[in-house]
Amino acid sequence: TQRRYHIPKGIYFITTNTANHVSWFTEDSLCRIVMEHTWMNALAKHFTVFAFVIMPDHLHLLLQTHGDDISECMRSLKTNCSREINRHLRSAGVDTRAAKSNHAAFQWQPRFHDHIIRNTQDFKTHLDYIRNNPVRAGLVEHPEDYPYLYVAPDEVFKNLF
Repeated sequence: TQRRYHIPKGIYFITTNTANHVSWFTEDSLCRIVMEHTWMNALAKHFTVFAFVIMPDHLHLLLQTHGDDISECMRSLKTNCSREINRHLRSAGVDTRAAKSNHAAFQWQPRFHDHIIRNTQDFKTHLDYIRNNPVRAGLVEHPEDYPYLYVAPDEVFKNLF
């Protein structure tokens, strides 16, 4: 298993995919669950969210850790999102206990990709990537039209480096 390099108060660009790249996040209610749990986990696990975008089959985050390492932050976020999404699906009549091969239960891929942000330009590059991801994917014409995109106000970024 891959060991992650942990930097206290490190700033990370994260990508995590749904299992088998199933496009679960075309449904508003599931995107809202991911958004809610991103904020709840940021408070509980002590990380600052600078930006995120929920795409149909993956999530990008730009965040800074303050306590737990990035693996623990992501484990908590993915576990809590999965639990709540599957609870929501069951309440809508979906049998989430069905065979995983038919994609009835929501799952994330087991791992995630992380990139440690090294300087201001690296931060801006990844922030722009998140901001423009829905446009590049053809989901909207302008980033501000995408409902599952969050970018913190510019004041939050000052004095990071």
